Amino acid sequence: MRIISRLSLILLFFICLLPEAWTEPWDQDANIKEAVDVLEVVYYQSGISGIAKHLDKCYADFDKTGSAQQLQQCAAIDCGAMYLDVLFSRSVEKKIGKPMRYPYFAQDAFLRRVDPRFMALGLSDEERKTFIDKTWKAALLYVKKKIETGKIAVE
Repeated sequence: MRIISRLSLILLFFICLLPEAWTEPWDQDANIKEAVDVLEVVYYQSGISGIAKHLDKCYADFDKTGSAQQLQQCAAIDCGAMYLDVLFSRSVEKKIGKPMRYPYFAQDAFLRRVDPRFMALGLSDEERKTFIDKTWKAALLYVKKKIETGKIAVE
């Protein structure tokens, strides 16, 4: 009986060490869709540079809260903006003969923004990869739908 009590205490101790942000599940698809809706609004109000400013604030908010849900929203906006930046760059290249990418949305810049924050959540490399992959795919799907329906114009 004493061994079970000790094991229970040890288990409880390790559960308490888990990052708080992961204790409450959320609807990840709805969270990503909401982030892409925000992307659409900010894009039309302020353009691609406005999205960069919005993301700086978004990540700063995550730094205060440590919420995985908040980080997913930031990453979804970031992924969607990277895609828009690539499409816009292709459009510009057709017109002037050279691409024009916004450096903020380069893949290495994205990783510099998100990797330390995933580490703060205590995610393993595999969990981080899965989280980014899911967020990336869903964000792209929602952005593509908005482009197809004319809600977001790239040119």
